[in-house]
Parts: sequence; C-alpha cells; structure tokens
Amino acid sequence: MTAILEGSTATSERAFSLLFVLVAWRNLWRNKRRTWLSVGGIAFSLFLVVTGMAFQTGTYDDMINLGARLGHSHIQVQHPDYLDNPRVKNTFYDALGTSRSISQIPDVAGVAMRTESFALVSVGERSYGAMIVGVEPNKEPSVSDFPSLLVEGTYLSDVGHAYIGSALARNLSAAVGDEIVILGTGKTGNLAPMLLTIGGIFTTGITDVDRSYVQVRIEAFQEAFEFGDEIHRLLVSVSDLAHINAVVADIRRVVSDEVVVHDWETLMPEIRQGIDLDKISAQFMYWMLLAVVLLSIVNTFVMTVFERSREFGMLVAVGMRPRQIIGMVVIESIALWIVGSVVGLLVCLAVVIPTSWVGVPMPAAATEMSMGGMQIPTHIYPGLDASTLLTGPLVLGVGTVLGAMLPALRIRTLKPVEALREEE
Repeated sequence: MTAILEGSTATSERAFSLLFVLVAWRNLWRNKRRTWLSVGGIAFSLFLVVTGMAFQTGTYDDMINLGARLGHSHIQVQHPDYLDNPRVKNTFYDALGTSRSISQIPDVAGVAMRTESFALVSVGERSYGAMIVGVEPNKEPSVSDFPSLLVEGTYLSDVGHAYIGSALARNLSAAVGDEIVILGTGKTGNLAPMLLTIGGIFTTGITDVDRSYVQVRIEAFQEAFEFGDEIHRLLVSVSDLAHINAVVADIRRVVSDEVVVHDWETLMPEIRQGIDLDKISAQFMYWMLLAVVLLSIVNTFVMTVFERSREFGMLVAVGMRPRQIIGMVVIESIALWIVGSVVGLLVCLAVVIPTSWVGVPMPAAATEMSMGGMQIPTHIYPGLDASTLLTGPLVLGVGTVLGAMLPALRIRTLKPVEALREEE
C-alpha cells in the first residue's frame, strides 16, 4: 500500500512539474513582441560573440602558421643552448635517426633538418650580411613555404645553387645566373667560403627576411662549414595546432637528453604576446556587449513582474508558495535563453561553416598591419571548437537566469491583498 501511494505521489509530482513548465512557456508568450525582442537580443549577441571568437581563432591560427611556415616551424628540436645563443658550434648529432623517429609520431606533418650561420654575401663589388640556411630541398615544403615563394628561377635544383630574397637581390644588383660568394666562419673557427650560382629568387613580403636570407643545400653548407653530419635544428610541422601539446610530449619521449624541444610559443614569443593582448581587448568588448544584453533582460523581467503583480498575488492567495512563483519566472527565463541561443547558434553556424572552407578576404588596409611582428593574413578561415560554442551560451544562460531572478525576488515580499488592490 505504501509503495502504491509513493508511486502515485511521484506520478503526481511529475505531472505537476510538466504542467508548471507548460504554464511558464505559455506565460512567456503573453507579450510576443517583448519576448521576440529579448530572443533577438540574445540571438544577436550570441551570434556576434561566437562568430567573433571563431574569426579570432582563425586569425590566430593563420598567424601562427604563417610564422611557422616562414622559418620557425611549429616545433623545433635543437641543442639546449642554441635558442639563447645561436652560435655555429651549438649543434647536435644523430639528426637523421631523430628525424625518422619524429616522423612516425601521429599528427606530425613534416620534419626537416636545418643548419645556419650569419655570413657575408657578395656579388661583384656589392656585399651584405645575411643568414645562410642549409636546407633539405625535398623536405623543406613540408615545414615551410619558401619553395612556393619562388618568383624567378628554380628552387635549389643543384647543389651549387643559392636561393636568395628579392630585396637582397636588389641590394646586390644580382639576378638569376649570377655568381654569389658567401664568406662565413666554420664550426672550428675556420674560414668557410662558398662559391655558388643564384638559382632562384623568392619574396615573402617581410622586409627583414627578403633582404637578409639565403638558402643553400644542407650538404653544401655542411661541407663548407665543416659540420660533418651535425645540424643546428630539426623543424617539425603539425597537421593540427590543437594537438601540438601531445606532439611535443611524444617528441620528448623519443629524442635524447642532449637536445631540447620548443613549441611555437617559445620560438615566436612576439606572436604569443600579440595574441594575448588582442584577446584582452576582444574579451572586454564581448563582456560589454553581454552586459548590454543582460541589462535589457533584467528590464524585461522587471516589467514582467510589475505587470503580473495581480496574477502573482492571486496565486499566493490560492496557496502557491512564493518560491514556486519565482521558479516559474526562472523557467520562463531559461526558455527565453534556449530559444535565443538556438537561433543565434544556427545563424552563427550558417555563417562560420561555409567561410571556414572558402575563407574571408581581408581588406588591403588590414593586411598591411601586423601583430607580434607578423602581417595579418590575406584570408581568414574561422575556426570553431567546443569552448567557443559553449562559452557564449553558458555566460548568457547564467546571466539570463540571474537577470530574471533579481526582479522575481520581489515576489517573496508580495502581499496578496495589496497586489490585488493595485489593479483595482
């Protein structure tokens, strides 16, 4: 008998709860114009926040990839002292075996060896200082964009070729086919001369790179600078920046203790700082936008509670507890938030998903600007992740509920007689 009564009680409570929700939903649409304005405000603000965050993520990823593809890479394996003291002697051994081990790690898109040294380059009577970089031509496309930035000639098609920046070529009054003399200091302090032919010219659009960067074949570099099989760096690119921490951890497990592993944040701190500053300013604007929307929601429910004082007074008079009435108002706010969030997210997805495939061209004025020393990409490909999709709706949800509860708390002090008299 007790079990039957308990079951009956539970069924009644579920039925009452459902009825409670239905009543709250009905009440929400009493003033359709006001409700749709609130839904529109929530949807519009959510659209702006989520879309803005998606475009921010896309911009940051593009900037990181741009910096990585122009020499730094996403990850580097190098001598422990090389980052702070990039001297010729700070090399490491067994680069080939290490490269093969790293290439087997999931999400690794490419691995390539690098050697480098500052040297004097001359064509005829003109001389300039430049960074001489030894590369693997067949592997370089997997870690950098230099091979695709060719504007004249060929990309290191011969061991006797040099690949130089367009600004450096202009300063040297050099062209493809001219002989170029490179004079540096080898690992043991020896003079390291190289006599090469300019095989190709590249343009990155970054002045410092175009006027002071020369690529040569790594075997030519190692011979001239007496490196043997030693190198300065292993450059590693990843297929997805979201997995870079896992890739770094895997690399550290397969390399020896004689080398260190750095990710892009260590290699390009200026970009990290630029992103952090941009995030702070963007978050301030987002919070200001959300504050405006939440104030409008508070105003909506203040008016709702005031206009329905007689109704609430009658409900109290027939035995409904104030906390139940407050709960009904809260349910109305949750329903308002759900409808607004669904509309906002659907519109956001309709905009972000197609543009993430084709990209959004940036204005010419924007591409001339820079962040952290790197130019803004010409196209932005927005990126959505779980945190981007959840942050905005959750903040709005909490704010909407709190915005409804603040005026609804007035119901706790509501006296039925006075409430009924107010409408007479």
